[in-house]
Amino acid sequence: MEILKILLKQHTPLIHFQYKEHEATLRASEVKPKLDKYIVEQIGGGSYETVKKQVKDANPDWFIDKKGIYSLRYKMSIEPADTPLAKDIEGYFGYKQSKKGYRPNPAPMFFGNMQSNDDSKRSYLKKGFSISNNLLLIIICKNQELFNLIIRHIYTFFIETNFGTRQSKGYGSFSIDLEEWKRFLALKGIYENPVISYPYFTVHGDHEALFTEMEWFYKAIRSGINDCFGKEQFYMKSLMFAYAKANKEQWEKKTIKSIFYDYLSKKKNFAEKVYEGEIQKHPQNNDNLTFTSANEGEYLFKDCLGLSTVEQWKKPYFDEAEELKYDGYFTLNKESDQTEDPIQRMKSPILLKPVREGNESYKVYVIYSELPKRYLGAGFFVGINCCEDEFLLNIYPHFSIKKYFDFLFKKDYKKGTYEVDIKSLMTKGQNTVKAKRIIKIFDELRRTYNK
Repeated sequence: MEILKILLKQHTPLIHFQYKEHEATLRASEVKPKLDKYIVEQIGGGSYETVKKQVKDANPDWFIDKKGIYSLRYKMSIEPADTPLAKDIEGYFGYKQSKKGYRPNPAPMFFGNMQSNDDSKRSYLKKGFSISNNLLLIIICKNQELFNLIIRHIYTFFIETNFGTRQSKGYGSFSIDLEEWKRFLALKGIYENPVISYPYFTVHGDHEALFTEMEWFYKAIRSGINDCFGKEQFYMKSLMFAYAKANKEQWEKKTIKSIFYDYLSKKKNFAEKVYEGEIQKHPQNNDNLTFTSANEGEYLFKDCLGLSTVEQWKKPYFDEAEELKYDGYFTLNKESDQTEDPIQRMKSPILLKPVREGNESYKVYVIYSELPKRYLGAGFFVGINCCEDEFLLNIYPHFSIKKYFDFLFKKDYKKGTYEVDIKSLMTKGQNTVKAKRIIKIFDELRRTYNK
């Protein structure tokens, strides 16, 4: 019998419903199925569903002896090495002043606690943070061959996996302490150190700084950043828009606005008027508003980084001085066009993995995988809450996350340049702290991507 005892370090808060329960923290019931799946995929060399049966058939002693069950034959437990802290999400990332006094800043890239009053009827749905310094992971395995496989893969498994809610956005990040893991491997006579080859950027600061900068990065590569409503205004066009244009395709926001803005105002040609107003607001390099493809926009690009079935868009109007303003929101919905087995969700192919390197210093790995073939080219009916009409758009069928990342990060050594200039997409606030930090993030990602 082999026993593995190793410390897990928690780097970011774990989000779940039971955060106030005694010793609530990461649970073996969530970790073990994911580790089983990871090991099976590594051994089988394909997706879990396609290789699990052949792996079990070839290695029956590794698995529980039950037909149709693919659980590996070992036991796992996780114990807090210190008392976990339960934290409310509201207020964790600080407060901001508003007309109604100080209100908690929203948690970056988390939208679960839309109604956070403890006395509300929906309070039982409220999620919170669970935070521990260290956890003791214990694995007991009778099969030596299986135990060796666990040792071989468990370090990279924790690097490539987060847990709880909003995993892809950096929450629920744990890892095995590298120095302790090296010592354990040396005791076993193994001297091959784990190799992590993913691009990364570093963040110095607390969790607020960490998640804020991860949010900036994710918005930059997906939807763009529009912070033109505060004192330090900043506007950055989406890098996904730049990718679409490089492929001679129209940015979907232009397509959606051109159809639905007229419905919102119940006036013809209102969308064209809004375009003119937006161009005046962003006079520099406004091709995201003007570039039109030959097919006049058939594809969804943002959803290549995760399906968003419900979105809130700012509602435009013109004041008495005929100046473009925004007030309130309208709701945009997407629904699969498949009648059998419709696509209802598609997680992001990008996982942000923050690992604490020192006191308030983090290395954020950007881990990526390709989209399922079923999702590429899939159709979705797009509609808004104030009209019955809807229209069909398809996920861009030729999208590849590797090609997209090559477009963002890979250097053309013959030209000595990259496909896209990050600063050129910033049409407002190029000299702000935010702009400089985003440029540094992409500089570091490009350096580590091209190693």
